[in-house]
Amino acid sequence: MNKLSPIYTALENGAYNKAIKLCLAQPANVLLAKALLAHAYGKAGQRFKALLVVQEILGQQYCKDYFPELRLELKYSIESLSETTATTTSAPVATAKKAGKKGKKKGATTPSTGENPQTDATDDRWDLIDRLDVPPQLPESWDQVPPPSDALIDETLLSTLSMTMVSVLRLPLTCYQMYCWAASKAENDEFTVRKAYLSGFAVLVAPQYQHIAGAILANMQVLALQLARIQQQTFGISQATAWAAQTALWQLQLESQDPQKMILLPRLAESLASKAVYQQPCKDPLTATENFLLYIRTLDYQNKWEEKLKALQDKLDEGADQMVPPRQTVLDMKADTLLKMKRFSEAREVIEELLSVYPDDWRFWKIHLECVLGESDGADVDATERFVETVLEKNKDNKYPLRGPRLIRLDLVEKRIKLENISEDEARQAMLNAIKAYGDEIGGSCTCAYADLAPYLDTILTGSEIEFGKSLVEWAKEKQVSPIDDDPKASRIQLRNYLLGMNVLHRVVTEHKELLEIALPPWQDLIEVWKTFESTGEKDQAQKESRPADDLILFAVQQLLYDGPDRERLVTAACLLESAIRWSPYNAYLKISAILVYGALNSVSRAWELAKGLQIKHIQHESCVFFLLPLLHAGGLYREMLFICQEILRLQQTAIRDASDFAARAMENGTCSKAEEFINFQKKRMNMSLTTLEAKGYILDSAAMYVHDDRQDALGAIQGIVGGESDIERASQMVAEAHNPLGAFSLLKFRGSIEHMSMIYSDNRDFSVFSNEILLKRTFASSEQILNECMRRGHHQRLLITASLCLEATKGPKKGKISKNTIDQEKCCKSLLSTIQSADAFSLDQRYSFMLKSMHGLCFAISVFGAGIYPDSSTIEDTLESREEKIVSYLCAAENDLNNGVKTFPFASNVISVAEVCRLVPDCLIPIFALFRMCLRAAELYGWGPRKHKSKPCASAVFSLYTTIRFLIKQMKDCISSLPDTTLHTGEFDSNLLSELADRRVCKDTIEHIFNGQESTRSRVSMVLDAMIESLESQCE
Repeated sequence: MNKLSPIYTALENGAYNKAIKLCLAQPANVLLAKALLAHAYGKAGQRFKALLVVQEILGQQYCKDYFPELRLELKYSIESLSETTATTTSAPVATAKKAGKKGKKKGATTPSTGENPQTDATDDRWDLIDRLDVPPQLPESWDQVPPPSDALIDETLLSTLSMTMVSVLRLPLTCYQMYCWAASKAENDEFTVRKAYLSGFAVLVAPQYQHIAGAILANMQVLALQLARIQQQTFGISQATAWAAQTALWQLQLESQDPQKMILLPRLAESLASKAVYQQPCKDPLTATENFLLYIRTLDYQNKWEEKLKALQDKLDEGADQMVPPRQTVLDMKADTLLKMKRFSEAREVIEELLSVYPDDWRFWKIHLECVLGESDGADVDATERFVETVLEKNKDNKYPLRGPRLIRLDLVEKRIKLENISEDEARQAMLNAIKAYGDEIGGSCTCAYADLAPYLDTILTGSEIEFGKSLVEWAKEKQVSPIDDDPKASRIQLRNYLLGMNVLHRVVTEHKELLEIALPPWQDLIEVWKTFESTGEKDQAQKESRPADDLILFAVQQLLYDGPDRERLVTAACLLESAIRWSPYNAYLKISAILVYGALNSVSRAWELAKGLQIKHIQHESCVFFLLPLLHAGGLYREMLFICQEILRLQQTAIRDASDFAARAMENGTCSKAEEFINFQKKRMNMSLTTLEAKGYILDSAAMYVHDDRQDALGAIQGIVGGESDIERASQMVAEAHNPLGAFSLLKFRGSIEHMSMIYSDNRDFSVFSNEILLKRTFASSEQILNECMRRGHHQRLLITASLCLEATKGPKKGKISKNTIDQEKCCKSLLSTIQSADAFSLDQRYSFMLKSMHGLCFAISVFGAGIYPDSSTIEDTLESREEKIVSYLCAAENDLNNGVKTFPFASNVISVAEVCRLVPDCLIPIFALFRMCLRAAELYGWGPRKHKSKPCASAVFSLYTTIRFLIKQMKDCISSLPDTTLHTGEFDSNLLSELADRRVCKDTIEHIFNGQESTRSRVSMVLDAMIESLESQCE
């Protein structure tokens, strides 16, 4: 081990190349050194070499028939296309070294990563297009492991390989099978069997292995029983028994399960769990609680309510000092069980015992009402009404009023309305009286009164008459007593009532717009009240997330923009929000509102600055960036948008690793329920995340415009296919990532029914960030729209990749005759045609359909250039003349579709079309530009370049299409050139705002932010458009 210390030190310090050299210097029979070498290769970005080393450690003779995940990874690695002797043999390779005394360079031998490792990928017929078109599939014998005789059982070696496989190389199945292999040899070794079981969690949460989850769980259950047998000799009934029970329950959650197993598994789980609870109870309270809850879950799965009730009652009969889980948890479960058994009276007694301890628990009040209705067959609610009064009387001296029992009164009114069958008007009035009573009692004590009342207000306002709305307005206006008071406590109470009244007035106006003038006070009045709070605000509130009067600004902005967000109103709103942010710099709602206002003004760089101030981190990327991505996309800040998308994908990579790690730790700590939470959250929320899917689509569309800074080339500087010389290299890397479920290029094969996928994908967007907005109804893309856009973006990228592969295989004619097609040419072209046909899977509006047809026309032309293949083509008629005729027809059709698409876009100089241009550039213009450049390069191979447009029909068609594309780009550039708005500096806004804000500095700074933001959008998008024009002109003129 001492000899390996320098390697560990190098790895800890991130000196991976040094670690590689140190590992290669070790003897070939030191497997731990090879495991460290694989880790170093993986960390250094040399994934293929790392895979080869892992293959050598596991045994090449076994990897041919076992460890299918490793085989597939090697087969689909791009490096396997160009394997060199340096990576497959130990042949010496001359490398430059320091000159000797006489200046001669000495030959050096590059050490081997293994002794001639071979993979299936060396088949010459297996190329890039096969990797793209043929998804990796596990063989039917994927679950078999090699014979146990040669299994690796050294703990240190297994742990090192495990860390490399899961964290670096993404080989969870290989890691699991390696431990299962070791467990088959060391069947009585507790460490090996336990690690084999726990390593299965990485496979369970991996999205690509959900179809084999049943088999993995079945094998994990066998391992758990094996571990329980080992531990029983020392500890008796061990925690592994609970593991086996929990694993059996997990199998029941799978849809595709054998019906016979569905009958046996719950019984097995119950038997195992009962042993863990009753035969040898655990002394640790947490583990004992978990084991009991596990036993209860096994009874739930079998609907054994009597047995469950007996177990719960036995637990309640225990002494308080011995009771695990806590009494309130057991009572809660008992009430739920009694409800399922329809024993409503007993359930009500249990709930009343809980409410005597937790009188403000809303869920308990709802259950109480359900019990009372069940007792009376839905005919009476008197028992709940009496109990409400009893609880309120008992807690009348509380410092803060209870919300739960008062809010349940509204539900009681709803039930009475249905029971007594009164008229609709009387019902509305009764509900209104209950709402008023709740608002009068609670409105001054907490800021969430409106959130409590919102669903009931929705019920009575929907479809109501205007006179009813007026009565609600009168009550809400009574709440609007000036919140300014010498007593700070009284002032806060009045402010809460004031805000409640404003929320109600806004809700009434959304239903009855004709009440706008009589319901809402002028927004200037709200600003005056806010300014008073600003001048008298307490200094010790500076670090709070929000100040009490912040909502007044949000109300004012909503009213200001409600009638129509014209330019002057938007600028005014921006100034108001900037003033509020200076006073309350930690209020996220103010910043979010300002971000959207700046986005509407096409000043997205300022919106981005405010967004960074939100400090969105980790899981918040899943729920809180949904409004930022389309805003940055429409504002031309593609680099910043890609940064957020990369953070989302990075979150996914860490989440899937953490989920398996935390689940394994939870099982070891005896908290099976936590392990289940981790697994379900990862499988149902993260693996099927709509936000992640959207981020992948944005990455595919905008990768060509990614730059580290503004000094680089505006288009295709680092990534993306743009029709240039670097396309084939980038396409190769994209193909390598096409089957990585965590990568953006997994969208290349994203197809399916929108209706079905909208049900299985998890919409993790947190729309409550706009809960403070009532007048302004924000609209965001639906899940169906996001899925459709992802299909479109994946389709565009696949067209570009396949077209670049076609172009790479294309050969020009020789001596006036077309070259004989190769297998590669035909495969690429057929794949391109198949990709075009797959566009039927998604739908587009008329504008984008024209653009898509234009792309398809260019792709048809590339296919004809490549191998003379097109729909209904015939090899008999394949001549140079026939190809030229067909290419011309496709290019003309592409030009015609492009012209029709251009006509549908309003390229006028206004802010709406600026956002449209910013979206259109990555969505459609860049794919068309890239495909056209590919056609240009193919035409040059045939001698039909655009400079010969006066003599060659194909060259003429190319040149004509060039002029159309250039005209489109110049139209878009003219639209972008309308920014920035030079009238912002004329002072016309200052005079309007200074009287309201009394702060000239805020007004000037805001206008400067708007101007600079618009200039940033103009310059960034113009750079991309200029780069396109320059490239086309250099090739065509």
